Amino acid sequence: VLQRTIKKELPLSPQRIRFLTIEREPVPYDIIMHLGLHAIWKSRMSVRHADVDARNPREYFIESIKCLRECYKKINTCVEWLPVLDILVTLKTF
Repeated sequence: VLQRTIKKELPLSPQRIRFLTIEREPVPYDIIMHLGLHAIWKSRMSVRHADVDARNPREYFIESIKCLRECYKKINTCVEWLPVLDILVTLKTF
């Protein structure tokens, strides 16, 4: 689903997920993959610990992307891939 949203074929394999080795491109897909994995982990831990406000990974992922986007906006860097984060913030339910 993440690959369809950003319209990019990510090289997903156990080796690449473990070490997040992605060829250098203008868009930091390794950060996006890492935030996706973190969202899955955060959701699983919420369920495991029976948190009252446990959410699905999509919501945790969007929260992380919003935080990343705000950090880049705050430091006033003009990066050409910032619209990719705007697209990910509007990730639809699947």
